[in-house]
Amino acid sequence: MCNYKWFRNSIGEAALVVGEVISVDKIPELRGRVFGAVMAYLGEVKKKPGGPPFVAYHNINMQALDVEASFPVLAKLPGKGDIKPTTIPGGEVATCMHTGSYESIKDTYAAFMAWVKEQGASQRAWPTSLT
Repeated sequence: MCNYKWFRNSIGEAALVVGEVISVDKIPELRGRVFGAVMAYLGEVKKKPGGPPFVAYHNINMQALDVEASFPVLAKLPGKGDIKPTTIPGGEVATCMHTGSYESIKDTYAAFMAWVKEQGASQRAWPTSLT
């Protein structure tokens, strides 16, 4: 069950990310490793995150998820090593909150996409989860 919300005017924001292709069961390890590395880098450059950590999904293959994980930042920063600068696109954004395991997220995603379609909208970008 989701609490659906619609934001019509989300703005784009800068972020630092680490991209990988992993299976769904590796997401908890990825989050810990990437979030720790990015926080260490932000400490080096004396900056703070601009919002909560996230994982962006670029496909829905649970055995080979193409993901980017990290934090938004308050200003564009250079990358370092595997940490790359990017921009989270702005525009219309629909949200819902998934409660449960990563293995069950596909059911929430299916229900959410049905709700988006009922609103007369369509998906223009891959989903992102805030942690």
